[in-house]
Formats: sequence, structure tokens, C-alpha cells
Amino acid sequence: MNLNFLVIMSGVLFILLIALVVYTIIKRNKEREDPDNAPLIDLYGNQYSDGHSHGALLEMDIGEKRIKLVVSPRDNNWFQIEKTKKFPKIETIYYDKRQVEDQADLSGHLKRIIAMTNKPENLPESFKKTEHGKAIMQMISNNNQLKDESDILNERMKNLKKISMKVEGGEIFTEGFEVIRQLLKDKSETKTEIKHEKK
Repeated sequence: MNLNFLVIMSGVLFILLIALVVYTIIKRNKEREDPDNAPLIDLYGNQYSDGHSHGALLEMDIGEKRIKLVVSPRDNNWFQIEKTKKFPKIETIYYDKRQVEDQADLSGHLKRIIAMTNKPENLPESFKKTEHGKAIMQMISNNNQLKDESDILNERMKNLKKISMKVEGGEIFTEGFEVIRQLLKDKSETKTEIKHEKK
């Protein structure tokens, strides 16, 4: 009797745990919060993003000429936020598609992307004087010369579309449900073991 009661209670608690996990995942996806495993993006031309230059990519929509990026800022000054009570908002930015590219396997954990203004003069003056800034300005200049039919641009768009599919509720969303599926599988196996023991 006691064993049956414990099995029933463990089943109830497990169902409640699963319900909580499902609710959390759905809520996170619905509210478009910053996914734990979202691609990271570096923005060169922060006049488009309220001064932010680094964030997590929540959405990417590739158009004919431009790419829409929805970014959750990560370079936040929390001391300033605490003082002003002005919290960072989700930024929606549009970039020339020639100026957006993935960084291949620069990170062994998350996808990384860079998005650059198509006008070098939009970069901060102090940044333009650095070696990094000079390299970015050269990249911008080279990208501006790319034609729509160029192999380089076509390859970039192919890679970005793969990332876009992942961001658009694909792998990021389903990975959470894979965890649930595994939990259910483990629970089922545990029940089977208990039945075998009772025999």
C-alpha cells in the first residue's frame, strides 16, 4: 500500500514538473525573451540600436536588399539602469544584406554574426582610429562592392538562412521539448523497472 502511494505521488510530482517546464518554454517563446542559446551578434553602427553594439539575435528576416534583425542587447550598463530605471528594450534594426555575415566557427558554443553600417563615417570617431576600426572600415568598403549575384554573397546568405531557421523557433524552441521527451522516456523506463521488481 505504501509503495503504491509513493509511486502515485512520484507520478503526480513528475507531471507537475513537466507542466512547469512546458509552461516556462512556451512563455519564453511567446514573450520572445532572450534565448539561452541564441546566436550572438556584434553591431557596427550603434546609432541604429540605441547605442548598443552587442546582443542576442532573436529574429532574422532576410529580404531582397536588407536584413531585419531583432536583437536583445547584452552590453547593458546595469548601474545606469538601476539609477534611471530605464530598462533596455528589444531593438529592431535593418541592415544592408551585404553587410551582415556569420563568423563561422569563431565560437565553439554559439553562432556569432556581425552586422555593419554601409557607411564607414557612421562609426564612432575614436573607434575608426583603432586597428580594429580600420579593419571594419575596409570590410565595409569591400562589402559595398559586392554584387547580388556574387558567389561570396550567395554563400553568406545560405549560411544566414540556416541560422535564421534555427532562430525562428526551430532548434532553439525544439531543443527544450527534446529535454521533456527524454524526461518522459526516463520516467517510463523507471516505471517498467518498478513493475518488474514487483513481479
